[in-house]
This record gives sequence, structure tokens and C-alpha cells, in this order.
Amino acid sequence: MQLIECCGGWGRIAMQSVTVILTIVCDTILRWYIGSWATNEDDQIETKERFGIIIISMALGSSLMVFLRSVIATNMIFIGVNRAHADMIRRVLRAPINLFYDVTPTGLIINRFSNDLGAIEGIVMAMMWGHCCFY
Repeated sequence: MQLIECCGGWGRIAMQSVTVILTIVCDTILRWYIGSWATNEDDQIETKERFGIIIISMALGSSLMVFLRSVIATNMIFIGVNRAHADMIRRVLRAPINLFYDVTPTGLIINRFSNDLGAIEGIVMAMMWGHCCFY
């Protein structure tokens, strides 16, 4: 539940799910229409222009859904990273002085903080690369 809230809530997950479903629907209709048009020879001669318009429309619709899906996923990733970063800063700043800052050297705090942020950014970049390659 905390991960869902961190990435923008159920609304963004619902939008992501709807775009995935619409992408699959557009792709299925596109493939079905091409198959039905290819098997009916009489229809091929009479409806070339209509066929082209429908195919282009479905391909553009499918591409738009894939683009929206990528935008929503990227947005969710950035929201999650920003919230994780803000939470890390808040927790470090609210640490008790006599138990944390007096015992832990400043260089170690900065090193751990930057390493954690570097790890998060590495994961985010891998996820973004995955979106670019597979969508």
C-alpha cells in the first residue's frame, strides 16, 4: 500500500491499466481487421481507401496508447523517487542530535545519503530504459 501511495495512488494505477487495455484492444482490432480484409478478395478491390484509413487510425490509436502508458509510468517513477528523496531528507534532519549526529561523522552521513540516492537513480534509469525499449 505504501508503494502505491508513493507512486501516485490508485488513480494513476487505474489510468495505467486502462491504457494497457486500450492498447491491447486497438492491436487486436487492427490484426483482426487486416486478417478479415486479406481473406475477402471482393472487399479488397472495393475498399482500399477505407482499409487504409482504418489501418492508419488503429495504428495511430495504438501508438498513442503506448505513448500515454509510457508517460504515466515515467510520471509514477518520478513521483516515487521525489517522495523517497524527500522522506530520506526528512528522516535525516529529524534524527536526534545526541544519538545520531554526535556519533556519526558528517562525511559518513553524506556518503550514505548520496549512495542511497545513487542506487535509487540507477533503478529509476533502468526502469526508464525498459520503458523506452519495450513500449
